[in-house]
Parts: sequence; C-alpha cells; structure tokens
Amino acid sequence: MTPEIEKSKMMNVSTGLTLDELNEEETQYYMGGTIFVGILAATGIIGNIHVLLIYTFYMKQSNHRIFIVCLGVLDLITCTIGMPFVIVNFRKPLTFTDDLICKILTFYNFFICLSSACVLIVIAVDRYRKICKPHAKQMSQKAAKIMCLVAMVIALLFSWPALIMYGSTPAKTRDPFIDGRECNLLIEVRSTMYPLIFNGLLLIVAISSFIILAILYTVIGKVIWKHRSFESKTDDTHTEVTGVKDTTDHGFKSVTFHSGSSDEITSQQTSQVEQNGNEEKVTETNGSAKKSPRRTSLQTKIEMRRRSSTGEAVKTSGNRKSLQKALSKFDRTKRTTMMLFWITIVFFISYVPYLVLRIVFYTNPNWYPSMTFTGKVTYNTLLWCVYMNNMANSVIYGFCDQRFRQKAIYGYQRAFCRQKWSVQPS
Repeated sequence: MTPEIEKSKMMNVSTGLTLDELNEEETQYYMGGTIFVGILAATGIIGNIHVLLIYTFYMKQSNHRIFIVCLGVLDLITCTIGMPFVIVNFRKPLTFTDDLICKILTFYNFFICLSSACVLIVIAVDRYRKICKPHAKQMSQKAAKIMCLVAMVIALLFSWPALIMYGSTPAKTRDPFIDGRECNLLIEVRSTMYPLIFNGLLLIVAISSFIILAILYTVIGKVIWKHRSFESKTDDTHTEVTGVKDTTDHGFKSVTFHSGSSDEITSQQTSQVEQNGNEEKVTETNGSAKKSPRRTSLQTKIEMRRRSSTGEAVKTSGNRKSLQKALSKFDRTKRTTMMLFWITIVFFISYVPYLVLRIVFYTNPNWYPSMTFTGKVTYNTLLWCVYMNNMANSVIYGFCDQRFRQKAIYGYQRAFCRQKWSVQPS
C-alpha cells in the first residue's frame, strides 16, 4: 500500500469506488502472473498429455516409466486445476468469497508440490541403486508403485493443515469504508504460531530434500564419471575378456582379461604354442597318428596356433558381446538417470524463488506494501515460477529421451496417414 493510500485511510476519505472497481485496480498487480501462469498451463497441458499417452501405451514396463507417469499425472492435474485456480485468484484479489474452494485448492497446491518432491527422492534412490549398486537387489515395479503412494501419503501429512489455516478472509482495500475478501491465511490464524510452524516444517522438508538429492546425485555423478574415464581408456585398445578355461585336447588356458594391441595377443598365443608344443603330444583329428614332443615341426606349431586362436576368438567374441551388452545397458541407465537428474534440477530451480520470496514476505510485513507498481508486478510473477517444473518436464523428456521423440513422431505419422486415407474418395 502506498503512503498516499495510507494517508487517505487515516483521514477516512472515501475513494468513491465500488468493490468491483477496487478489485479491478488490484488485478493490475497480477497482470504479469496471469499471463505467465496461463502460458505455463496451456503448454503443460499439451506436453503432459503427450507424456502420458506415449509412456503409458508405447513404453515397456520399467521403474522409470512408473515414475514418469506418476509425475505426469501430478503435472497434468496441476495444469488443469491448480494453475486455473491461481489465475481465478489473480482475477479476484478482493472478491474471492468461496471459502471451501479456497481451502481445497490451496491444500491441493501444497500437496502436489510436496508429492513431486517426495517422488523425486524415490527416483534418486532408484537411480542410485541402479548406477552404484547394480548387483544388489533392485527396486521392483511393484515396490516403485508402492513408494509413489508412500510419497503421496507423506505429502498429505505435511499439507493437510492448509485446509484449516487458509480460506476466504476479509481483506483491506484502499477505501476505508469498503472491505473485500481474499483467499489467504485466515485472520484468526495469522496472530498465532501455526503459520510459522507450518511454513517452518515446509522449509525443513525442502532443505532436507535438497540435501538428500544433492548427496545421491553427487555419488551417482562420480560413478558415471569413472565409467566415462574407463570407456575413454578402452576405446584406444583391443580388449580381450574371457572367463572360461579351454577344455580341448590342446589344454590351452584362455586369458581372463587382457587389454592391449593385437600384436601383443598374437605374441602371447605364439609363446603358448611354443611352450605347450614342447611339452604335450598333439593328437590328429582322425586319431590315427601321434607325434612326439621332439618331432614338433614348424607346420605343427602353426596349426596349433591357428586352432587355439580360433577357439579363443570364439570365446572372446562371446564374452565381448556380453561385455558390450552390459555396457549398453549401463549407458541406457545413465541416459535415463541424467534425464531424471535434469527434472530434479528444474524442480528446485523453480521452487527456490517461491520459497525465498515467501520467507521474505512473512518475515518483513512492510516489504510488499512498500513496493512500487513494477515491484509488485514482478513479485507476483516470479512467485509462481514454482509451476515451471509442471510444464518443463515434458520438454526435458523431448530433449533427453530419444525413444520419447521417436514414439511421438511415429504417433503423428500414424495419425496423419489415417487422416490422409480417410479423406481419399472411395
């Protein structure tokens, strides 16, 4: 409230305006927020519908599919219910008279925000086990669904006080003879310790979530970095991996792990042939002739080396395929982890401005009323950056998940082809 308005109130001077006209004046402070939240809602509805359709009907069953569908449902409901409620609140800053709607939707916004934070912690734990503990028992799909429900129960326990503390409450206007009503903390609650306790608990939950996620993703990042370093080293060398002893009549033992050039491998095989050729008898394939160790000729050595090389090559090829399959699986897990990591980053980037502005607002009651018009518009716009993550998740999937992009393109191609065939004359 400006000093002129305060002065007019003290002098009990009527503005001559009606409540609706005063309300219309007040909506100007929320002009930027209305446009911003409206864009987020429209974009989020389109994006999250795509997410739910593609991940529900086109993606195979997996934990990360369950988590993304869960986040997609929360985001879509927020875009269709939570954000429109905020826009209505922007349009009725002094004429919001529906107490029940105010309670339910304020509670819902707290619940959705806390649910998303708790689900992100569950996702981080699942990623940690897959990346850092790949051989330990992993979270099953049933357990993933249960953990999503547990996350929502925890969010419910922390957000239910909003049903009691918020509602349609009297609001001062710049006309001393007219009072409006706004959706905010009830007047009878503002002078108690309950708002401080409620917001303090939310702050503790937010900070705890920050710390837990930072620790988990730091550990995950170290493991991924080590894996990248290992890949860069092995790209320039020829790697042989076998784990089975040769049980053929030559009696050669396969190499357990070797990384080096092909010349080194040939040298090792040649030395094995020479060593074993001087110690053991060589049995021909038809079993009719046997040669003594002393009569081992150059031709026999070459034949032995060829057979051993062929046998080891088969075993090495099989083990290399197993190694490549394991590395490919790890790479897919790594890409999924990075995608979910960016979702977490965007969530907290969008949540921090809201948290900081609210803390300043409650600790300094004169801060907002003393703002200029531009300052109030900026405040009421930045405050709702908290909804950015509900829109941004679908954008992150589009950039980070190649399968999501492919399925989206495939779906539009099918829809376009069906439409094309349907309009053709019979």
